[in-house]
Amino acid sequence: MSSDLEGELPGMSTNLGFENTDTILVEDRVFAPSSDVVNNANITAYMKSKGFDTYEDFYQWSLAHRYEYWDDQAKELHWFEPWQTTFTWTDKPFFNWFAGGKFNIVYNCLDRYMQTPTRSKVAYYWEGDGGATRTISYEDLYLMTNRLAKGLQNLGVKKGDRVAIYMPMIPELIAAALAVARLGAAHMVVFGGFAASALRDRIIDCDAKVLITADGGFRGGKVIELKHIADMLNSHGIIPISWGAKDGWPNFDWLRMLVEQTAPGKWDAALAGKAKFTDPGIVRRGATNEAA
Repeated sequence: MSSDLEGELPGMSTNLGFENTDTILVEDRVFAPSSDVVNNANITAYMKSKGFDTYEDFYQWSLAHRYEYWDDQAKELHWFEPWQTTFTWTDKPFFNWFAGGKFNIVYNCLDRYMQTPTRSKVAYYWEGDGGATRTISYEDLYLMTNRLAKGLQNLGVKKGDRVAIYMPMIPELIAAALAVARLGAAHMVVFGGFAASALRDRIIDCDAKVLITADGGFRGGKVIELKHIADMLNSHGIIPISWGAKDGWPNFDWLRMLVEQTAPGKWDAALAGKAKFTDPGIVRRGATNEAA
């Protein structure tokens, strides 16, 4: 079947007119921050360090000296190796920023704060489908991330690998994404409501080495048995779930995170060896402080 638009991909449209739209939202409100917020903002401190009293003058300077601006901003991050060139103009759109530099985004999110008062501050609040709540500090998130990163490392996950995440909306989901990034791997999130076939297709498309999931989760008052759905991959005859490659099977390892919204303590209990994983446990309390 041909496309409705010559030269366009099926389903694509270049008609961005609104002639037949009944209601168009026009948002012209401006929400000005308080003077206290402005005076204590990081950008205000930087603006004054450059000798500017008004934001507009500072903004125009940043446009004219964009490389100096971004060079200064990058210095606010932790770098394992400094960059040699702030920006290199190459063929569009493949521009090269901070060439020669080496840093880890997770280190900048978590590790850099572990010796500061920020470690005890709230990283985020979580509220479950049924109203259960948890408060996650930066230190809590640091520990969860390192434990999982060590487990992934034990499974052979390394820089450049892909890891699939098929989890409910629980605090450990954030730790999973950060753990993958800590190792230099890329994560691919699969919506927790998708069926086994959709999960299978996405795992194949990105050639995922490991799948991170949970027993299940709640969505709209219903229990979604994620582990059961993931186990159905066997019946599709595409990706057998195993602990290693054999008999021509893909090298697809299974990592099971035993986390439940109704019993958040079960995660730490399993890590401490006080509870058993249904599948072989791979993360141990001894790895808590080991940066993967």
